[in-house]
Amino acid sequence: MKRKTILWAAGLISMVLVATALSAWQTPGTGTSASPKPSRANPPAQAKSSQPAGGPRKPTVFDVAPVTNVADPYPTWNGVTVDTDNNRVIFSDLNRHGYFIYDRLAHSEGGEVTPWLKHVGGREAGLGFVSGIQADPEKKVVYIAENDGFGIRTFSYDDDGPVKARNLVATPHQVWGIALSRARKEMLVGVEELHALLVYKQDAEKLDPPLRVIRGVNSGIADPHGVYMDSVNNEIVVANHGNWSLYHPNTDHDPIPAVIPISPGHFDEPSIRIYPVMASGDAKPIRTIQGSKTGLDWPMQIDVDLPHNEIAVANFGGDSISIFRRTDKGDVAPIRELKGAKTGIIGPVGVAIDTKNDEMIVANYGDHTAVVFPRTASGDVAPKRIIRNAPLNAETCGFTNASSATYDSKRKQVLVAN
Repeated sequence: MKRKTILWAAGLISMVLVATALSAWQTPGTGTSASPKPSRANPPAQAKSSQPAGGPRKPTVFDVAPVTNVADPYPTWNGVTVDTDNNRVIFSDLNRHGYFIYDRLAHSEGGEVTPWLKHVGGREAGLGFVSGIQADPEKKVVYIAENDGFGIRTFSYDDDGPVKARNLVATPHQVWGIALSRARKEMLVGVEELHALLVYKQDAEKLDPPLRVIRGVNSGIADPHGVYMDSVNNEIVVANHGNWSLYHPNTDHDPIPAVIPISPGHFDEPSIRIYPVMASGDAKPIRTIQGSKTGLDWPMQIDVDLPHNEIAVANFGGDSISIFRRTDKGDVAPIRELKGAKTGIIGPVGVAIDTKNDEMIVANYGDHTAVVFPRTASGDVAPKRIIRNAPLNAETCGFTNASSATYDSKRKQVLVAN
């Protein structure tokens, strides 16, 4: 009996302890149980709202008009070619991303914009920072190089407005100069970033690889711009700015190396270099025009006057057109130079020789004009015709693919890196 009483008392005590523990576990603040049922005496807790007191937060709108805007609304030439068979002159326009076709005799009588025949551009055309331009008079096809993107695009003479390219050839980044050899059925391009010359079939398309590549330390190619393929004397001519660095891989068709070493570089004097037309690899030039007497300063587009054995150079930094003998080499002065206030040559980037009509067309970058001279013009002489892509005295801001900007608060100036 005594034993039963003890067991009963122990069981009662255990039940009391369990009940006490459950009560404490269910009491707010003493355990992890859910909150007690809400009542008037114990209303539910209000969750903190992430919304502002005035209501839901509106999304931030970044489509805000700038306080000021510096831009050039007019075209800016970056290359020129002349078709004497069809009496056309064609300019690439890097600022508005397209190209213009004019009658060869187009002229601004006063300060008005010169009427054009065709203008290709817009989203459908896919043109960006366009540079060199060439034409095939027989096929009536325009070839235009893309410097900031990739590829050579072709268009028909009949194309106008925002139209798609008829053909696209993939090229490495930063192609500037382009030249055609209809006799050889080949197309030559210069690639700034690779310091290379690439030769393609003229009818190459899509991912067709180049036929030949000239590139390497011995070649002396350094930031190439203007190029020319001479099918009469079997030579390739290229204008170099002179800045060079070792770059990997060689072309977009080469395998990417597992480890890309640190690339050395140097600055060289601007030059005109000449190679055999079939040169390939790290080929040395057969002639070089280079030195202080040449006056070369950022040489851009070049053209070769084969009947008269002359090389014309658009000398951007010197505001001039320099004419050399085709066979010149070493540190030689040009045989003629067009330069001066009367010429209207301001930051020239393009030059084309018209041997049929004995003329020379110069495309300005520093002014909204192209100026036409007699082929043998020299010194500070006025042009015979002017093609205007903007009204007289329209300013150009000079942007060439502006990549960054900063504000100088002390001088209150905006600095733009091109």
